[in-house]
Amino acid sequence: MRIISLVTLILFFSSCSTHLTKSGKNVRLVTENQKEKYCKTLDIITASNELGWDAAHHSQNAMNEARNRVAELGGNGMKIISSNNSQGYGGSSQAIVQVEALSCNFTKK
Repeated sequence: MRIISLVTLILFFSSCSTHLTKSGKNVRLVTENQKEKYCKTLDIITASNELGWDAAHHSQNAMNEARNRVAELGGNGMKIISSNNSQGYGGSSQAIVQVEALSCNFTKK
Protein backbone atom coordinates (compact mmCIF):
# COMPACT_ATOMS: atom_id res chain seq x y z
CA MET A 1 0.00 0.00 0.00
CA ARG A 2 2.87 2.36 0.79
CA ILE A 3 4.40 1.81 -2.65
CA ILE A 4 1.12 2.63 -4.39
CA SER A 5 0.81 5.84 -2.34
CA LEU A 6 4.39 6.82 -3.14
CA VAL A 7 3.96 6.16 -6.87
CA THR A 8 0.70 8.15 -6.89
CA LEU A 9 2.41 11.04 -5.13
CA ILE A 10 5.33 11.02 -7.58
CA LEU A 11 2.99 10.92 -10.58
CA PHE A 12 0.93 13.77 -9.15
CA PHE A 13 3.93 16.06 -8.66
CA SER A 14 5.53 15.17 -11.99
CA SER A 15 2.24 15.94 -13.76
CA CYS A 16 2.47 19.49 -12.39
CA SER A 17 5.56 20.15 -14.50
CA THR A 18 5.94 21.22 -18.10
CA HIS A 19 8.75 19.05 -19.40
CA LEU A 20 11.01 20.12 -22.23
CA THR A 21 10.64 18.15 -25.43
CA LYS A 22 13.74 16.87 -27.17
CA SER A 23 13.63 19.77 -29.64
CA GLY A 24 12.68 22.24 -26.89
CA LYS A 25 15.97 21.44 -25.16
CA ASN A 26 17.79 22.80 -28.23
CA VAL A 27 16.16 26.24 -28.05
CA ARG A 28 18.57 28.73 -26.54
CA LEU A 29 18.11 32.18 -25.08
CA VAL A 30 19.37 34.93 -27.35
CA THR A 31 20.55 38.45 -26.56
CA GLU A 32 19.45 41.48 -28.58
CA ASN A 33 22.91 41.64 -30.17
CA GLN A 34 22.79 37.94 -31.18
CA LYS A 35 19.26 38.38 -32.52
CA GLU A 36 20.31 41.23 -34.79
CA LYS A 37 23.36 39.35 -36.13
CA TYR A 38 22.12 35.79 -36.50
CA CYS A 39 18.34 35.49 -36.30
CA LYS A 40 15.03 36.13 -38.01
CA THR A 41 11.73 36.42 -36.18
CA LEU A 42 9.20 33.62 -36.57
CA ASP A 43 6.48 34.71 -34.16
CA ILE A 44 5.68 36.16 -30.74
CA ILE A 45 4.65 33.56 -28.16
CA THR A 46 2.95 34.01 -24.82
CA ALA A 47 3.15 31.08 -22.40
CA SER A 48 1.69 30.86 -18.93
CA ASN A 49 1.65 28.39 -16.08
CA GLU A 50 -0.03 28.09 -12.72
CA LEU A 51 0.67 24.40 -12.06
CA GLY A 52 3.50 23.98 -9.63
CA TRP A 53 4.69 24.38 -6.09
CA ASP A 54 5.70 28.04 -6.07
CA ALA A 55 6.36 31.10 -8.23
CA ALA A 56 9.81 29.85 -9.30
CA HIS A 57 8.31 26.54 -10.44
CA HIS A 58 5.56 28.40 -12.33
CA SER A 59 8.22 30.50 -14.09
CA GLN A 60 10.27 27.44 -15.06
CA ASN A 61 7.18 25.69 -16.42
CA ALA A 62 6.21 28.78 -18.46
CA MET A 63 9.77 28.99 -19.88
CA ASN A 64 9.67 25.28 -20.76
CA GLU A 65 6.33 25.75 -22.51
CA ALA A 66 7.76 28.70 -24.47
CA ARG A 67 10.85 26.68 -25.53
CA ASN A 68 8.66 23.79 -26.66
CA ARG A 69 6.42 26.10 -28.69
CA VAL A 70 9.42 27.83 -30.31
CA ALA A 71 10.73 24.40 -31.32
CA GLU A 72 7.30 23.47 -32.76
CA LEU A 73 7.59 26.53 -35.03
CA GLY A 74 11.01 25.32 -36.22
CA GLY A 75 12.94 27.85 -34.15
CA ASN A 76 16.17 27.33 -32.29
CA GLY A 77 16.36 30.59 -30.34
CA MET A 78 14.15 32.85 -28.27
CA LYS A 79 14.47 36.32 -26.83
CA ILE A 80 12.50 37.16 -23.71
CA ILE A 81 10.22 40.15 -24.19
CA SER A 82 8.61 40.05 -20.75
CA SER A 83 8.29 37.79 -17.74
CA ASN A 84 5.75 38.27 -14.98
CA ASN A 85 4.64 36.44 -11.83
CA SER A 86 1.26 37.51 -10.50
CA GLN A 87 -0.50 36.64 -7.28
CA GLY A 88 -4.14 35.65 -7.58
CA TYR A 89 -7.01 35.13 -5.19
CA GLY A 90 -6.53 32.63 -2.40
CA GLY A 91 -2.76 32.68 -2.66
CA SER A 92 -2.57 31.17 -6.14
CA SER A 93 0.04 32.51 -8.51
CA GLN A 94 0.65 32.49 -12.24
CA ALA A 95 3.72 33.03 -14.38
CA ILE A 96 3.41 34.59 -17.82
CA VAL A 97 6.31 34.86 -20.23
CA GLN A 98 6.31 36.46 -23.67
CA VAL A 99 9.13 35.57 -26.05
CA GLU A 100 10.16 36.22 -29.61
CA ALA A 101 10.53 32.88 -31.43
CA LEU A 102 13.64 32.98 -33.61
CA SER A 103 15.35 31.00 -36.33
CA CYS A 104 19.07 31.59 -35.88
CA ASN A 105 22.20 30.73 -37.80
CA PHE A 106 24.81 30.89 -35.05
CA THR A 107 27.62 29.73 -37.37
CA LYS A 108 27.29 32.88 -39.49
CA LYS A 109 30.08 35.43 -38.91
